[in-house]
Amino acid sequence: MFKKLFWNKTAKKHVYSIEDKEFSDQAEYKKELKKIYPKAYEQWSDEEDELLSRFVKENKSIEEISNTMERQPSAIEARIEKLLN
Repeated sequence: MFKKLFWNKTAKKHVYSIEDKEFSDQAEYKKELKKIYPKAYEQWSDEEDELLSRFVKENKSIEEISNTMERQPSAIEARIEKLLN
């Protein structure tokens, strides 16, 4: 799932993109993103951290972990980095 945030110089606002859809409103973007990743932007629980650690030890791919945990791949990568430090 491709997403990005960029600055629209003409409109002087951020534009959020999920695949071919663009959103200028962050709330609308998050609502749409939660359809794909239901746990997007939610706080991580201790149980999720333990599950993530287990998946990493089992050498699961970021995509597989993302699908299982219903979180964005970037969130999975950031959480792994946090847990390692």
